[in-house]
Amino acid sequence: MTERLFYTYIFVLTLYKPRSHKLDNLREFVAANNKDIYSVFPLNDKEELARFHFLNAAYVDARYKNKYTVDPEVLDKLIEQISQFQRGVLKESLQIIDNLIPGQNFSEDYKVPGELLDLQRLKSKKLPEAVMREQLEEIQLLEERMKAAQSEVEVERKEKERLLKKLRDAGIEP
Repeated sequence: MTERLFYTYIFVLTLYKPRSHKLDNLREFVAANNKDIYSVFPLNDKEELARFHFLNAAYVDARYKNKYTVDPEVLDKLIEQISQFQRGVLKESLQIIDNLIPGQNFSEDYKVPGELLDLQRLKSKKLPEAVMREQLEEIQLLEERMKAAQSEVEVERKEKERLLKKLRDAGIEP
């Protein structure tokens, strides 16, 4: 989402979409044009720098690392920053569009439909590892049921064979 917000702002400002996916490169591009939006992700101390680098690497790491973990405090702070960034990009983009179209006032007429970033919904989503764990448990349960069903079928087959053998031994052909 953060990458898309950078792209949106840069595109509205310059009609250009950078090829970079690195947030630090996109952040520097924005810095040349708007210090307010740029300042949403400050890099003044080790904690801020580490949090931004985490955000920059999170997309790839979360997708490709099996044991990917997220510190809830870092996540909460990032969500707060991204939400602030989203509001800033929306406000600035609408003002830029206002300047392009004389007589229009999109920035004042636009009403944000509630909170842009639904934090409660975002926090209530299950992490991929929890979803995978649930699916594995469900698969194991289904496998156990299937084995039990196969056992029942096998017991029924053996019982039928036993009864057929009894009938044959008694001289009765089925």
